[in-house]
Amino acid sequence: MESLRNKRAACRSVFTRVANNLTSLLADSNRDPVETEAAWEQLHVKMDYLRKSDDEIMDKLLEEETSEETMLQELEGTEKYVATFTQLKVRYSRFVIKPSEEVNSDANSDFTKRQRKMKLPKIELKKFDGSIRDWLPFWSQFEKIHTDETIALEDKFQYLIFATVPNSKARDVIEGFPPTAGNYSEAVNRLKTRFGRDDLLIEFYVRELLKLVLRNDGTHSKNEIASLYDKLETQIRSLQTLGVNTDMCAAMLYPLVESSLPEEFLRAWQQSSDFAAASSNSMNSRLDKLMKFLRSEVENEERITLAIEVH
Repeated sequence: MESLRNKRAACRSVFTRVANNLTSLLADSNRDPVETEAAWEQLHVKMDYLRKSDDEIMDKLLEEETSEETMLQELEGTEKYVATFTQLKVRYSRFVIKPSEEVNSDANSDFTKRQRKMKLPKIELKKFDGSIRDWLPFWSQFEKIHTDETIALEDKFQYLIFATVPNSKARDVIEGFPPTAGNYSEAVNRLKTRFGRDDLLIEFYVRELLKLVLRNDGTHSKNEIASLYDKLETQIRSLQTLGVNTDMCAAMLYPLVESSLPEEFLRAWQQSSDFAAASSNSMNSRLDKLMKFLRSEVENEERITLAIEVH
């Protein structure tokens, strides 16, 4: 029980610090909207962990058949933090971004009015479950928190836990470390080593390209070409994000992309002026021209579809 109470005391201390920070921000007419948003997200995470800690203690008290008076004292102590969170939640819900300075020009004045009225939806952290396919979109979002020097390391650790799916492979890796500031960097490195290695990701996206080739039985309909183009573009862009630029791998990617095309489009490509011009150029140029040709064919099919629908 003593260890549980010590754990909760630490949670309450961190919660109070974050709550005080958010209170100050909400009271400041020149508050930074980004900093205020971050403070609210931190408070939300801290409240979740505080509730979990309270539940653990209550369960322990029930097991020990604690007196009613002690249980009542426990609940009263808990309600104080719940009340603080609720009050800040209400105040934050009324939070409106205000301009930090007066703008004299008419054009800027109109923009300021729109800024006052517009409230963008809150961006939810993408939760990662350990799927290689989801690593790049997950890390591109979480990296903003990872590189933010204004967020304490222990808070970053809590965000990292919050951004993984419970009972998943990713969560299992994170929970192998006590959630302290000193362990944050090690937890991130372990996550990257397990799921974010460049060689593993490159292999995954090359295999995705190979799947497109193997699925090509020459029976793609014209409506499926747009989907095929989107998938090809996704795999190539992902490889480029990993540092595998077309100069390095065009000799490998070009035949894969070409082999994934239906016979009808492959013949059209080889009969086009772009193919003739690309034949004397580098493999990198041939791949670029092939993707541009495919995009042009997709756009032409969409125009034809629109024209037919008019009749």
